[in-house]
Amino acid sequence: MLSKMLKCLISLALTNLYVQAQSEDVKHVIWTDVEESTLLDESLHKVAFRDVVLEKLLTRLINSLLENSRRGPEFSSMPSALLIPDPLCIPNINLQKAKSGVFDINFQGWNLKITGLHTTKIKNLHVVRHLGLQDIRAVVQLVTDLNIEGIYNLTGTGLSLLPLYGSGALNVKISDFLLTGESYIVLKDDTLYIREFQLLMTDNDLQVNLENLMGNGLGIGKNKHLVGAVANSLLSSVGEDILFNNRNLLEAIARNNWMMHVDNFLSF
Repeated sequence: MLSKMLKCLISLALTNLYVQAQSEDVKHVIWTDVEESTLLDESLHKVAFRDVVLEKLLTRLINSLLENSRRGPEFSSMPSALLIPDPLCIPNINLQKAKSGVFDINFQGWNLKITGLHTTKIKNLHVVRHLGLQDIRAVVQLVTDLNIEGIYNLTGTGLSLLPLYGSGALNVKISDFLLTGESYIVLKDDTLYIREFQLLMTDNDLQVNLENLMGNGLGIGKNKHLVGAVANSLLSSVGEDILFNNRNLLEAIARNNWMMHVDNFLSF
């Protein structure tokens, strides 16, 4: 999702910085992970202000992208390559999970897809600049509720003796999924310094349902309480792993696209 927005945001941010630097020849581009304060003179870094005009432009751009994505390629005023897909297909999952004394399982998930991207809203968006206008620092927070669906298969043991098994539909509901993206661009002498894209993801609640887990017989017999506790722990662990794997995927996509689109923009 975030990577689709980068093509638009990068062009706007870089063009803004380039316009004021027309008299200078930018000879080098350096990707960095250092703090911005180390690149700006101390006297300049002491005074910062929000660029409200650029914030409004970026807000309008993101909201327009979301609205056009909801309309679909047939009715969108934007190129289809920029639109955010919903649902979004994600890679298959193959996990070996163990929690000492609780469970030891093999888990596979496939035909996985995420829905809810089109309901994304901007929670916060700030663009900060410093005296001298040699930098742009942007922080964007996007929030939505997500749903992951697919098919799963699970085998293993619980409490070192109980057989664990199941196969069928998989569903993971994620409430208040928050993405925070941050980067900066600094023009210093003849060099453009660009912060490697930073992405943080958090969620408020995670609910997991695995159809036919233990044949839907988790409450049968004298082991009812123990098996139920194992299942709850297992569901929580599987859900966290599914989300964690796709967090890494999204981080990699966003970071790689940020670098690729910036490099393309700066190529002559």
